[in-house]
Amino acid sequence: MSKLLLLLLSVSALLLALPVSAAQPVIVWVMVEGPPEHLRPEARRLSELGQGPQDETLRLLGQSLPGIEHRVQSMSLEQLWRDMRLGRPVCFADAFKTAERLAVAHFVELGPSSRVLVLAQPGRLPPGEEVSLRELLAAGKLRGAFERQRSYGAPLDALLDEFQQPRQLLPSDERLLRMLEHGRMDYVLETPNGWLQRVDTQLDTRLVLEGRQPPPVHVACSRTMNLQLVRAIDSAVRQLAQQERWLRLKLLAYPPSQREVMRPSIELYLRQRAEQGERIE
Repeated sequence: MSKLLLLLLSVSALLLALPVSAAQPVIVWVMVEGPPEHLRPEARRLSELGQGPQDETLRLLGQSLPGIEHRVQSMSLEQLWRDMRLGRPVCFADAFKTAERLAVAHFVELGPSSRVLVLAQPGRLPPGEEVSLRELLAAGKLRGAFERQRSYGAPLDALLDEFQQPRQLLPSDERLLRMLEHGRMDYVLETPNGWLQRVDTQLDTRLVLEGRQPPPVHVACSRTMNLQLVRAIDSAVRQLAQQERWLRLKLLAYPPSQREVMRPSIELYLRQRAEQGERIE
């Protein structure tokens, strides 16, 4: 046997004896909305994200989860929940928890959500600062349009189910307002998110009466994901809850006129979230 062959065999034996390092865990973060929540939907890495509120949410979560490879992917809500049902390991940091979704995803409580609004063509809604969705549905005089893949929170979802309201695919940006202005429907439900805050519209905007105590928003991760990763996300959320930059980010979910009013309750929520244990389902 040649010396070269002996050397190759020796090197091979040495390599086989070396310990094999574990692959770095991966989290795929899903982006559903475009600008201004996510300014660069084409991003594939956290370093490629823009400066939108949801961009910053993913960036801060990623910074608080070192030792993990973070990828980013843009898709529709319909595709997101289909992938969850198929067991593809993805996470979404802007989800409401429902009984149906719990079957396919773990939920980590992320933060408080803002109240849902009714947006309607002028002159269609009854007077008052709040509007009862139950009364609108029971009267049956106005045509509402409701997103098929979206949860509006358990109380409002239950009302839509009770009155057997059909769901449909709707845009998650200002195109929704254009549809409303052109009479495709009489009203829709929406939250005071970034794109709604920046749009100049003459539409009638009211708070939904039945949504006075909105449920928290969650990080949803496929149940096929390693539970240790889900627990790491919960730990990261509790660490972030102690930071001023996380508080500022949570306040951006509210219109500028409401931010100082909401600050004490948000501060209380974050203090409790930081001090209490895991909130995972």
